[in-house]
Amino acid sequence: MAAGAGGHAAVDIERAIDSLYQRPLGEFTAARNALVKTLPLSGAARVKKLTKPTPPAWMINQVYWHSRSVYQRLIEAGAALRTAQLDVLARGAAAQPRGETRGGRERPGSAPPPARAARDPLQEATENHRKAVADAVHQALRHAAAARLRPQPDSLSRSLEALSLSAAPPDPPGRLTDVIAPAGFEALSGVLVAAVAPAVATPDPPTEADNRSHQLDAADRLRQDEQRAALEQATAALAAARDAERAALARAEQAERSLRAAEATLETIRRELAAAHAAAGDAARARQAAEQALARAEAKVNF
Repeated sequence: MAAGAGGHAAVDIERAIDSLYQRPLGEFTAARNALVKTLPLSGAARVKKLTKPTPPAWMINQVYWHSRSVYQRLIEAGAALRTAQLDVLARGAAAQPRGETRGGRERPGSAPPPARAARDPLQEATENHRKAVADAVHQALRHAAAARLRPQPDSLSRSLEALSLSAAPPDPPGRLTDVIAPAGFEALSGVLVAAVAPAVATPDPPTEADNRSHQLDAADRLRQDEQRAALEQATAALAAARDAERAALARAEQAERSLRAAEATLETIRRELAAAHAAAGDAARARQAAEQALARAEAKVNF
């Protein structure tokens, strides 16, 4: 019985935490603090540490809580795209670049690779993922509008893409406190480098065909160097974008704290103003009573 009761209490705490992340964003802190007061020490300590979501994270949470099928399609489409990307890159790393070779070089006259199908698994996964992201953005914007929030659709789209392409989506879902930084590019970059890296081959004695293909090999190496440079530039740009996003979120959090402090100060001033009005009313009534008493006293003297 005791174990059953404890398990029931744990489930109740989980449900209460879930309800916090479904509330309007402005109610989170007050609702969390109220919940803490109703819990035993162990549960209260855990709930007290819960962080208020940023606005983008709150919007994504609402897609999970109120548009579950859209959220699920997003996660499934992201997993499918990630698998398709890794499959293509892994096959590219394993394949020889120009057909059968002797000593790692293309044999003149070898058959060209077969033409790519009009619609391959990667293309299909990409289109499905793009549609799933668009649907999730639409639902997130709908919840944002109901809460009078005005997010940037592009930023929200990038956040949902990062969430769906994450190798480890948040568990439990629906409790995001901050957006997930885009990580899909770095996750695939190791495979991409392997795919474009030059093949290692056992050297053969030079032949006339080898000499002719040497120039092609040099061009390949140059192209591979350019691809690596592009990869490094893209990685640096992603890091800069992450830093900018973190800085913007920090400024937004600071502005929100300042707003809450200003609202608290305004409430204090309003209370002081109400008290001053009440004191002025009391003083006016006391003055009127004193004037009446003086008038009565003067009347008696004149009499």
